Amino acid sequence: MGLAFPGQVIAVETAGFAVLRNTWSDKLRQRLSGLELGRPAFRSIREAYDGLPMRVAQDVVGEPIFSSARVGLPPGWFRARTDTVDSGAPASFIPGVCIAGPVDDMPAVLAVVPGSARLTTEAEMPTELAIEVRLVPGDVAVLDSRCMRRWSVPETIFQLSVVRAWVQPDLDASAMVGPDLPTRAARFAGVASAPAATLESWLFERHERRP
Repeated sequence: MGLAFPGQVIAVETAGFAVLRNTWSDKLRQRLSGLELGRPAFRSIREAYDGLPMRVAQDVVGEPIFSSARVGLPPGWFRARTDTVDSGAPASFIPGVCIAGPVDDMPAVLAVVPGSARLTTEAEMPTELAIEVRLVPGDVAVLDSRCMRRWSVPETIFQLSVVRAWVQPDLDASAMVGPDLPTRAARFAGVASAPAATLESWLFERHERRP
């Protein structure tokens, strides 16, 4: 695992994704398949993030906060996060990552366009260059949130998205948790963070403009 871990981080930073084999247990997948956002589900969300997915995510974007979680993804090609692509941020800037995989008992095929995270929304997407990889139950993909991807059975896929602590999450997880949450879990819920409403506001309100 020591040799694989740095390679997985580099794969997310360059190609836009990496696959972690045999990561989610059968019991966790069963809980994720019936996910309903709310306090009872937050523990399962944290379990889906912990371990190797957490290590890869934190090596790519630092210690992130929860942004969203759902079972069932859009059909066809999609990106999870597009608001930073045309915002003026460097192409190498990764605002967050997605952790996703099948939660039923059938395999799924993930197609990814390598390097697509660095393309603007106006650029023609070379989907003919997509790479396909098969995930069996328990396997997990970690993806740059801007990366163009497609799942063969999107309705069976659970996806957890996290963002850098100062980027606005899709959902306010602080409302999902109570005051008795452990410190690390509270940080993951974004309780102590102060996200910027947009990347532009972070760039130009919190940093001096260059002449």
